[in-house]
Amino acid sequence: MGSYLLLLLPFSPLALTAAPAPKENDDDKLRRIHGDWTDPDKDCKYVLKGGELRISLPKTDHRLYSGNAVERPKTNAPRVLREVNGDFTFVVRVMFPLPEVPKAAPGWPYCSGGLVAWESDARFLVIRRAGGLTIGDSEGIITHHAAPVPVTSIQTFGNAKPTESAFIRLKREGKKVAASWSRDAKTWKEFEPVEVGWRSRVKVGIVAENTLGTPVELTFDQYSLTLPKK
Repeated sequence: MGSYLLLLLPFSPLALTAAPAPKENDDDKLRRIHGDWTDPDKDCKYVLKGGELRISLPKTDHRLYSGNAVERPKTNAPRVLREVNGDFTFVVRVMFPLPEVPKAAPGWPYCSGGLVAWESDARFLVIRRAGGLTIGDSEGIITHHAAPVPVTSIQTFGNAKPTESAFIRLKREGKKVAASWSRDAKTWKEFEPVEVGWRSRVKVGIVAENTLGTPVELTFDQYSLTLPKK
């Protein structure tokens, strides 16, 4: 029989450690929490701080829609959108100090922060808290339903004491979408629900606007997107 050499080596167990997870950058964090950042003019900025999303806009006009294709053929408001399928309830608090705008100012200078449900450039519904000059008031809640026959509705606050924040909500149930707003997220004031001809999959998210002629920063927090269980 052949001979074999048995070599015994001391066993030293290796310490197995997992590689540290790569640090999440701001773009990835924004995408995970809110969705994809869109900035058509590439001149707006966002910052994530704690549970807040802060969006800064320069002094040049940024709008979600112009209401006049000749005046502004493109939509250049910065926004953060994510795709959802079917019904949803979407809530966020919008905060910014009301700007001082003379009532005799030309045009309609304002800044706003809001929520939008977006099926296409021609079909979407937005609700936002606006400050500046809103039908003669310093603050207002505005909805706009872009459709074959577009409709804009406004609720102003009259003599109500202005504050720096409001909750806004979009809720889709089947073919209808309802927009509403609240000061405390408990008592809600609703706009008339609108019937939409959208597909099941749409994009929803946060949008910011500015036509004041001065830079602004808007803050969004207490973000909540609820989808029904399948």
